Amino acid sequence: MSQISRNYAHVLYELHVPKETITFTTEILSLNPILLDVLKNPTIPRTQKYNVIDRIFPKELQNFLKVLCFHHSAALLPEILDDYIYYSHEQEGILDAVLTYTIKPDPTTTNRIREVLKTKYQKQDVNLTMQEDPTLLGGFIINANGEELDYSMRGRLKQLQQKLTWR
Repeated sequence: MSQISRNYAHVLYELHVPKETITFTTEILSLNPILLDVLKNPTIPRTQKYNVIDRIFPKELQNFLKVLCFHHSAALLPEILDDYIYYSHEQEGILDAVLTYTIKPDPTTTNRIREVLKTKYQKQDVNLTMQEDPTLLGGFIINANGEELDYSMRGRLKQLQQKLTWR
């Protein structure tokens, strides 16, 4: 995350742009990567970029996108949208975490993991992204708040290997 994209994300948050609008815009850009190329291309006149913005993007974001184009910062748009989600979750007390597993845990286990994370990081809620990884050999890994909590068989084998090599 660059400081510039974070600053733009904070401004976007302060403009009270709904999260759904941000998600929708992210989808538009992922489905049509040419749009971002158009917005960041310095050879395309600003008026043409503004016309594209007015026709394609949600009303709540149009002025913001025009400002990005005016300041030649449109290339940062994907990063700004990601930073917005991160910042809004931070402001709302939501922890983003990734649970990597070999066998998908049942809802009771998932809820317990959420509760443990909420308590550990003092958050209101946890946005838990689920990822399957058969190379873990069993167990799971949780990535949250810049930390990795490794409860996998692969991780335990690495720990055992390190202990044995240090002796």
